[in-house]
Amino acid sequence: MRVVRIDDREWRDDAVPGADELAATVGPGLIETMRARNGRIAHRRLHVARLAASVAACGYREAAGPGRVAAALDAVVASAGAGDLMVRLVAGRSGVLLVEAGPVAPLPTVPASATARVLPGLWDPRNVADAHKRTERAKWQAAEAVAGDADVVVAADARGRLGEGSRAAVFVMRDGAIHTAPVAGILPGIGRRVVIEMEGDVVERAPEPELWRTADEVFIVSAVRGVTAIVVLDAEPVGDGLPGPVTTRLAAAFRARVMAETSAGSAS
Repeated sequence: MRVVRIDDREWRDDAVPGADELAATVGPGLIETMRARNGRIAHRRLHVARLAASVAACGYREAAGPGRVAAALDAVVASAGAGDLMVRLVAGRSGVLLVEAGPVAPLPTVPASATARVLPGLWDPRNVADAHKRTERAKWQAAEAVAGDADVVVAADARGRLGEGSRAAVFVMRDGAIHTAPVAGILPGIGRRVVIEMEGDVVERAPEPELWRTADEVFIVSAVRGVTAIVVLDAEPVGDGLPGPVTTRLAAAFRARVMAETSAGSAS
């Protein structure tokens, strides 16, 4: 079931207003996108903490007080049912709070594959505004328009060092070491944090072109989609063009963590 709640008003399935109407009602704001199952949101504390940090930095306190956010999340997840859900929260600059949930495919047992294109100059590590997840996506929409048939756009700085993907953090593995960009002008992704916690030894330094062009494996991670293998990067195969063993292992570990956090006996 699809459920949308704006402040204290709720709609279900066919009664849900259209996307344009919802966007106009809420306006620009901060966003969190989460995965839920069995009425429980995976990595909920991490999502709420990131939202709170952005609220403090951007001044959206009226829309995103912790009690109001918790009540809205609980109400929508309960209404949407026990299956796998994507949950989206928007704290509007105007003070409006939107939470919606709808069915999403379960995380796969093996990582999905994707192609990616790198766009140098799209990432500026000095841009502190990009450390907050906002509804405004003009930069990414313009990038996706020129990315051709690639599934994912990867932002790089002027030197070609990899920053983040259009909807996910980016990791590069070569010679047994995993690299990812530091949080500077990029989103502190929840999936990124979970992978670093699980793996432990990750080099937080933006991968240089000579590193990512000769990588053994490249993968992206998001809280909703989990770990996805990048098998073609800038029209060149990564490794042997198939999901590698590290990517496969981390995808399974990420899925297991989500399953554990959303199991019937887990704490919500």
